[in-house]
Amino acid sequence: MAANATGFTLAPAIASGATYNVSVTGQPAGPTESCSVTSGGTGTASANVSNIVVTCAVSTFTVGGTFTGAAVGTGLTVKDTVSGNIKIVPAGATTFAITPAVNSGSSYSVSVTAQPTSPAQTCSVTGSTGSGTVTTANVTSVVINCITSTFSVGGTIVGYTGSGLVLKDTTNSHQITVPQGSTTFAITPKINSGTAYTVSVLTQPTGPIENCVVTGGTGSGTVTTANVTSVTVNCAGRYVYITNGYDGASGSIASYQITPGTGALTLISSVAGPNTDQPSGIALDPAGAFAYVISFGAADIDTYSITAGAVAPTANTFALVGGDEPYSIVVDPAGANAYVAYTMPSADTFITGFSLTAGILAPTGSYDTGTGDTPFGMAIDPSDAFLFESDQYYSIAGGALTPLGSPTLGLPAPYAFAEFPAGGYFYVTDTTNQTVTGFAYNNTGAPVQVPGTPPATGVDPQSIAIDPLGRFLYVTNSTDGTVSTYTITAGTGQLTAVGAAVATGGGSSTTATAATVDISGQYLYVANGDAGTVTAFAINQTSGVLTQVSGTGITNPTSTLINAGQGGPTAIAAQ
Repeated sequence: MAANATGFTLAPAIASGATYNVSVTGQPAGPTESCSVTSGGTGTASANVSNIVVTCAVSTFTVGGTFTGAAVGTGLTVKDTVSGNIKIVPAGATTFAITPAVNSGSSYSVSVTAQPTSPAQTCSVTGSTGSGTVTTANVTSVVINCITSTFSVGGTIVGYTGSGLVLKDTTNSHQITVPQGSTTFAITPKINSGTAYTVSVLTQPTGPIENCVVTGGTGSGTVTTANVTSVTVNCAGRYVYITNGYDGASGSIASYQITPGTGALTLISSVAGPNTDQPSGIALDPAGAFAYVISFGAADIDTYSITAGAVAPTANTFALVGGDEPYSIVVDPAGANAYVAYTMPSADTFITGFSLTAGILAPTGSYDTGTGDTPFGMAIDPSDAFLFESDQYYSIAGGALTPLGSPTLGLPAPYAFAEFPAGGYFYVTDTTNQTVTGFAYNNTGAPVQVPGTPPATGVDPQSIAIDPLGRFLYVTNSTDGTVSTYTITAGTGQLTAVGAAVATGGGSSTTATAATVDISGQYLYVANGDAGTVTAFAINQTSGVLTQVSGTGITNPTSTLINAGQGGPTAIAAQ
């Protein structure tokens, strides 16, 4: 029968009176149809028979196929764009069929209209399998390949100034060594969407030593549809050490753990000094193995070992001549030499150098400054080329000092000294002028006052602390019980005051207050003299502005005042 015919006549004709029985003996194939006699198909002919009805219906078939690649995730939607039919594919399916079925002879074109999201995947029709014409059976030849998306695991790092930090995704055994000073990180290789991760600190920084932790439960989760950027790693200096000359008759030395992310201090150890020792100053071995402590009660220098932040006395003590009074101590950047400034009963001032070997001090030479000024402070160049104090400045060679003359500071009462971290500048407070002054020096070491008027401090400026990146300088003011904040101009060393001085909460002190910045530059710690307390401040990393850390004021070890108003903590240092 011709395609698209609307009627038919069977030949040859049959005789009148003959019976007939009409049936379909062959179905159409282009398109596939199902035809059947639905009316008048049997009878006896008495004239031409024209009431036979044959009804045809085009066959319908589904369009579908198979998946290759990764197991299908949740949310995949495919569409036959010709018919407009859509199929939402169940997760884990290996085959699919788009319904409803379409007529045989229809064309089809299958595409992906929504990608899986759990896990995130990219699925695409392979080659030309997605298009064609439906013939005599369900289409099963469409091939869709799915690839699971991969994403990195990372986030932010706060306070990382050292080097050598290694972070690890312990679930997937991937790790990264984070470049020095980085504020963000991403662990590679990337991992599949839907994969769990657990980030932890594998190796702590060593240059300088810092304590980094993953905080706030941010280290664990499951990768979804984007790179993970929510892991937070907080770094800070590890320890704070405090000498307390007025803790009982012999004084004490305490060490504290710094909590990354908060700056809070937790007591690790507190040891009493030797009888009548009364420690007054402290300098740390850069490698973190020893603390060198001067004592005004016993006139000596004691070595304390440090293990995991805990201090313990050793037998290594160097006794000064009776009546000598040590006031300041510095250790060179390599930890090879220490220098102690002290006055003698004759009121003369000396500096003695010591070589340092496994915590043992061996004197290498003494240098008479030629004056009777009290040596409250010293500063040592970070390249170990020069040492500065109020009466002399020196070149350094192999631990030996060579006097180069008076630094001509022009200050009536110089007190605290602090060196710029990169060298080239040092800063001095003056308790008469109540100022802090910067001095520049070159390869000759000769100091020249930084241009501009030295900015004012509070009353009785006692201590200077500079953040390790050389951005901010802080001065403690004993009589005011405050801290003054300054920014340091790169390239000139000039100081600019930042707002009003901030109260420490320790009140006025008749003895020195002391300050230190942790090695990450995030926290300032102030020992509050007579109050016998220490206050922690968070440092705004853009402005230098201080915000007291809530609940971090500490009173251990409690200061037992020998005489009312005589003081508490005498020195503070951080690593």
